[in-house]
Amino acid sequence: MAWKPCKSGFLGPDCSGKGYLNVTTNGFILEGIDICAESPNSTTYINVWINNFTGPGSYILGDIGLINRGIVGGKEILANGNLMYFETDQAHFGSCTITDFDAVKQRISGTFEFDAYNLDSNRISTVRQGIFINITYTKI
Repeated sequence: MAWKPCKSGFLGPDCSGKGYLNVTTNGFILEGIDICAESPNSTTYINVWINNFTGPGSYILGDIGLINRGIVGGKEILANGNLMYFETDQAHFGSCTITDFDAVKQRISGTFEFDAYNLDSNRISTVRQGIFINITYTKI
């Protein structure tokens, strides 16, 4: 399954998807839902988790210990009724680059790409050209 970006990408001003960002003491979770997938009638989500966030820079998704990860899913249902999802691991990985982080205005921008794996189906999902622009975050 390949993710196709909407216009300039993911969660930018031209995309109809919904997203939010929660920032914790040492990390953040970026979540996007209905993010301009291949089919307009499907629900697709992408999550990017950065648990060792220190500010702008590049972070490996799928690193040792799975501290940071990328997840994509929601288009297919498994035989057990669960939504199929793909997740980064040590063999299927990528990166998230934070290009701008404003702690005063609570906004963050960056890019991401990753390969993610689903163990049940033995398939890989490729996410490319992911972008988030001036997403307002909530500190929890």
